[in-house]
Amino acid sequence: MKDMATGIFSFSCNACSQRHDIPAEDAEFHRIDEDEDIEDPEHTYTWHHTMECVCQHHIEIDYEVWEYPKGEFSNSQIEIEGGTLIEEFGYDFTETPDEDAFDDDDGDLEW
Repeated sequence: MKDMATGIFSFSCNACSQRHDIPAEDAEFHRIDEDEDIEDPEHTYTWHHTMECVCQHHIEIDYEVWEYPKGEFSNSQIEIEGGTLIEEFGYDFTETPDEDAFDDDDGDLEW
């Protein structure tokens, strides 16, 4: 999966107001709902994260991002149970190889 999130995701705990910052490299988004039969499909990326604040309060994050058209940010939806959004990630949908990229039999890079 390519790294499409950039920057820092920040939120605060609803119980104690403690701020939490998660760098983009710590968020593993997964692409879902891909329809390769469409010439220019919309791509949906999801990330789910659960944690316990220093005050022992449980925080759960469901984060979705849509790319449409290819290479462009379309929309995002962030649900934080037990916390409040401060700042969402930035997005870069530039096509770059990632750790899952490999050479096919013709020597072309695929991902």
